Amino acid sequence: MKKYTMKSWFKTLMVFGIICFNLQASVTSKAYAEPYGVSYTLEGFIEKTEGVYVLTTEDGRVFSLIIDAKNADSLLEHRVKIDGKAHRGDEIDTIKVEKIVDCPAPENPILPEEHAYYQRPVTILETTPDSFKVKDVRWSICQDPATSTLLAKHEWETAVIKPELVENVYFTLKPFFPKFVAGHSMLVCTFKSGGFVTTTGKEAQALAVSIEAYKKVGQSYGLIKCMKKNFDIVWNLVTWANYATLNVKFNLNKDTSLYLYPVKLSQEQKVQLVREMVIQAGVNRQGEYYHTTRNNCTNNLVMLLNKVLPAERQIKLWTIPGMVYNFRATMPVLVVKKLTSLGLLGEALPVVDPTHFTTDISTK
Repeated sequence: MKKYTMKSWFKTLMVFGIICFNLQASVTSKAYAEPYGVSYTLEGFIEKTEGVYVLTTEDGRVFSLIIDAKNADSLLEHRVKIDGKAHRGDEIDTIKVEKIVDCPAPENPILPEEHAYYQRPVTILETTPDSFKVKDVRWSICQDPATSTLLAKHEWETAVIKPELVENVYFTLKPFFPKFVAGHSMLVCTFKSGGFVTTTGKEAQALAVSIEAYKKVGQSYGLIKCMKKNFDIVWNLVTWANYATLNVKFNLNKDTSLYLYPVKLSQEQKVQLVREMVIQAGVNRQGEYYHTTRNNCTNNLVMLLNKVLPAERQIKLWTIPGMVYNFRATMPVLVVKKLTSLGLLGEALPVVDPTHFTTDISTK
């Protein structure tokens, strides 16, 4: 008979707890019949256009609403606040409304909330057939000279990204506790010369998309905290040199190992993936919440990969639509195993950690 250690019991309880939480959250949301998994809170004006209820936010975004007519008709042309869900991170134009209330405009302007110093949503300034000009790419990094405490200082740049010059794509993993399932995932793309350059002429070898809980000043991240509506979501675009240096050289905890797995894609697929990556990073996601299992750093990457993969190689996002998310599409370590089993990942490059630190990505 198999003996269970304290560690194995903890693993079992952890997974069981996450499953139970997801089931409970699904049922109480009343959205369990359909795969709507991305939570939103939005404010704006509600109208009815050609039989469709529409919410227009004050920053100009327009959302179609799935809503009970009785709840909507009494609030037509009112300023309202809605809580609801979108289908997934790349399909956010339609919101299934769970709650709607009258919400008059505030009497005084609301100042924007200050977020973590290393996070900024990007803005796509210009799109051409072969390039994107993107503002607020996190670029270089150094020790903040204003303090003797270990603290990174970042420079933010406007950069031009040319998808046609992508060279390789890597699924990248930073494990953290509990390491048998948890971690942070990214897609990292290397470019040929001229593929990733600032408007002032600086060039970087590699671009990473890091999808994170968008932390307000004073907030601390946690797996359980991120199962509630505590954190907005942010898609950061950063140089690999910046990300690796921040998470290895400026990291005071023990989670300092980074693993890069080559993704086996055709050149056409790589180009399409970079395009989708940049486009989705540039979407205005104000009001969208990060979630540990349903809208996180990993399942959004799976969503991007699914866009360029044939149907037979795509990873199913839901085990039971609207109720149980597929753990092999959302938990970083399990996703690596799934992609490997599908023949989509090559052997990991040498680990990047304090002992073997480099910001150069090379398969030689």
